[in-house]
Amino acid sequence: MHIGILEKYRFGCGHISAVNSTPKYSAEFNLNYYSQHYFESLRDFDYLKNYRQKYLPLIVALELENSLEEQLKAKNYIENLFSS
Repeated sequence: MHIGILEKYRFGCGHISAVNSTPKYSAEFNLNYYSQHYFESLRDFDYLKNYRQKYLPLIVALELENSLEEQLKAKNYIENLFSS
């Protein structure tokens, strides 16, 4: 998605996933990717600090494959990122 679209149109809800600082490779699509549905570290959500004010909608769902307990930890971590 081009960032200009996010500046032009506001979204009411969306989903987020983890973003790793080291790319993974997809042989199926022959490309490197950073976004993933399984987080290894809570720091994988630090990128959200750069997008919260301008791009993230008010309603955001986590799109993760981690256990529910790990997802709740991620939720708390993200809420703390947003409150600071």
